[in-house]
Amino acid sequence: MLSVTVDRRVLAVAPRRRGRWTLGLVISFAVFGCGERAPAPTKAAPAVDAGHRAATTGGVAQERAEGTGAGTGASAPEPAGTTPALPSAKAILDRHVASCGGASAAEKIESLHIQSEVDLGAQGLKARAEYWWRRDGRFRQTQQVEGVGVLQSGYDGTAVWSSDPIFGMRVLEGVERAQAMWLSSPLSWARHADFIEQAKVLGRSRQGDAAQLDVALTLRGGGNATAHFDEATGRLRAIDMKFVSPSGAQPVHFEFEDYRAVGGYAMPHAQVLRAVTSDVRESYRAVEVNVPVDDATLAQPSAPPAGAISDESAP
Repeated sequence: MLSVTVDRRVLAVAPRRRGRWTLGLVISFAVFGCGERAPAPTKAAPAVDAGHRAATTGGVAQERAEGTGAGTGASAPEPAGTTPALPSAKAILDRHVASCGGASAAEKIESLHIQSEVDLGAQGLKARAEYWWRRDGRFRQTQQVEGVGVLQSGYDGTAVWSSDPIFGMRVLEGVERAQAMWLSSPLSWARHADFIEQAKVLGRSRQGDAAQLDVALTLRGGGNATAHFDEATGRLRAIDMKFVSPSGAQPVHFEFEDYRAVGGYAMPHAQVLRAVTSDVRESYRAVEVNVPVDDATLAQPSAPPAGAISDESAP
């Protein structure tokens, strides 16, 4: 959502500065590894444009764009005529999964408990985050941001919800729900057909010295993103998208780093969120695989939380 955990979601928060609310973004780990099956969206998924030359393979509509092009990030297009033919969108997504250990390895992950540290960069704030996930798709994440308070989000099997000191308790709908479920899944790429309605190859670009393949994605339930995959390794490097929150939609850029094996499947253990207001970095400090996660841990709270994040299992 992170092949890095950045998130598994991104929440809009606003630290109070000089009596005014200033928008900032906090990474709620959007772990992008393989993927659990997504719940049915509360609104109908957007239809694929019939005018596109699309072919459906494995449940994902895919097409090849005319020419080349980059996503919304800062990558530069690769010069035409100097590189081999582009692979299909499905081949690019499947290669990422294979490079991380394969879908069969992802299927062996029944639950996760992750603790991480978040640096909000220019805002001068730090946060501690804790994430619980279970294969049935339910999750709960908590962030304790110094000077702001406790932020939570989750999926209880029915509702995708969010709770923070600014917007209070909310049930997410439409594009906001679709983005939260995709970004919050630690295994979203292994079952990409459950989350992605259409994938379109834009072309090649370069990020520094590395060549990357750019793929435009349409999410089931609404929303779009552009994913950038390292052409040499096949792994996800970055995602560009407009993140939707009660404050509106704004462009964000995710970068995924430090892939390490988790239960036999590689996931990014560091992720960076670059936005207009600030750069935010999340780093894992403890990861537990296939631990017991009961329904009470994943339940939607009846009131905004006041407690702190535990230190259990952290080194």
